[in-house]
Amino acid sequence: MNPSFFQHRKPGSLDGLTSRDLASLLRTAESLRLAAEAGRPQQPLRGKNIAVMSESGDEQAVQGITAAASALGARVSHIRPGVPKDTAPLLGRLYDAIECEGLPDEMVRELERGAGRPVFCGLGVAAADLVAHGRRASTPVNHHYALQALLCSAVA
Repeated sequence: MNPSFFQHRKPGSLDGLTSRDLASLLRTAESLRLAAEAGRPQQPLRGKNIAVMSESGDEQAVQGITAAASALGARVSHIRPGVPKDTAPLLGRLYDAIECEGLPDEMVRELERGAGRPVFCGLGVAAADLVAHGRRASTPVNHHYALQALLCSAVA
């Protein structure tokens, strides 16, 4: 699977992924779940820094992303949105990836242009789509592990 599978695609969308890509994400989610349930959680994002940019850190989506990334070993910082052209280069130096929750599309695109790092918008929505795909493919997966699989594929 292309590690930057969100590039050139609607951010936070699974549109355009092949059936092979989707199957790989589902296998990754299942592998992460089994390892965690066996008491051997995997931490492929250890040493990675992820920023979650939102107006409020209280949103359920922000909390879900924080929990999923932290469980994978990443350090997660919550930051308030600023002016992208002023902050994007700095954020690109500080973080390995940036998730934007509830921000205007234009702000996300400008941040992506200036940061030089993966910038996502709506990973929680993509995880929900992956869960739905798993149900249709008779490969059930829960939202937490779907989100972890997306993070691993995009950031690791």
